[in-house]
Amino acid sequence: MTIYHYKTKRVLKPIYRLFFITLSLAACLLLIKPIGVCLAEFLTLPRSDARCDVIVVEEGGPAFSDYFVTQALQAYHSGQARKIVLALHAYESQPTIFGIQNYRRFIELTLDSLNIPPHDYQFYLLNIQDPYTYNSAVALSDTLKNIRSLLLFSDNFHMRRSYLTYKKVFDRKNIAVHPYTFDIYLNSSNWWTSVNGWRRIITEYIKLIFYWMKGYI
Repeated sequence: MTIYHYKTKRVLKPIYRLFFITLSLAACLLLIKPIGVCLAEFLTLPRSDARCDVIVVEEGGPAFSDYFVTQALQAYHSGQARKIVLALHAYESQPTIFGIQNYRRFIELTLDSLNIPPHDYQFYLLNIQDPYTYNSAVALSDTLKNIRSLLLFSDNFHMRRSYLTYKKVFDRKNIAVHPYTFDIYLNSSNWWTSVNGWRRIITEYIKLIFYWMKGYI
């Protein structure tokens, strides 16, 4: 005579299910801030106080940000670098930028008005294609002469990829690269509260992985 033993499946009561779901959501809410801070802080680097030959301000948009240039001028006037290099991606540079004819001349007149001597700045329109950060580093490494160090200017989220890229390229010419990081309105403590913050963080990590896979960093 065969005796069969049937195991009964334990079923969680709805009240316990609700408890575990609530507990999981609470844990996620408690962890989102420290995780978000860590994700953002990994992308940035401490600002260097090294004195360098040039400050490099690279801009991928159609024109230079007033905030970027203001920060660069502060470093220049403080004596942290002897010269400012402004590099604009030429793929965005049409004959007219925001209604300004001859953007190069506009930049020169602006710097002249700020009492920056002509021999203390250089302006380049880089005719490059994607990947822009890597190609701009290569183009500048072939262009800049008689320097031993540069201060690389970039916002917080872009800095790690930009610094690692420039460092690898300029190391080949024995030129030291130092990071000059500055915060924008998004930072490690608030980026997840903005759609633009999510876009910047996610795309930066995608680009960082791509650069690593391609051997650019």
